[in-house]
Amino acid sequence: MHIYIIEDNLKFRADLVTLIKNMYNPFLFGDWEIKIITNIFSMDTLDIQNDSIFFLDIDLKSSINGLDIGTEIRKRNSKCYILFLTSYPDFGREMINSNIYPTAYLIKTADKAILSSEIFTALSNIQAELKKQRETGKQSYFNKPKKAHCFSFGRHSLYYNCCWYEKYFTHYNHL
Repeated sequence: MHIYIIEDNLKFRADLVTLIKNMYNPFLFGDWEIKIITNIFSMDTLDIQNDSIFFLDIDLKSSINGLDIGTEIRKRNSKCYILFLTSYPDFGREMINSNIYPTAYLIKTADKAILSSEIFTALSNIQAELKKQRETGKQSYFNKPKKAHCFSFGRHSLYYNCCWYEKYFTHYNHL
């Protein structure tokens, strides 16, 4: 399995690689290789498998952003795993409307314990899904995840559970 990291912030990228390497446990996770993608225009050379995992920064300060890259990845493989990373929680609406169907949308935080926990949870869910696929021969597409994600847009919050084929949206007004 390959874990691809597309992140333009060198410090955050180094921290992310360290977090992922530190949580590796061969009894919990299958073998993985971390690859850092520095040339976003060479994505067409990647061999994207169903078990490939992408950590994508949304704001790459380039002519294309992480949503554009996520769209291209999804065109090439509809079953791989995409985890968005961002410092801006307001990209949620664009991400949802782009039909990329990511596995997770993680907010960058200086608190490494929180980020590590969220990454560990996402990777554990992916590993459980891959194990289930090996045992049953079927992909279950993360139906009905246990917790909803929340994005704030002004006076409103958007809570959603994101699955590959189904999206559940509930819109609540702040009181």
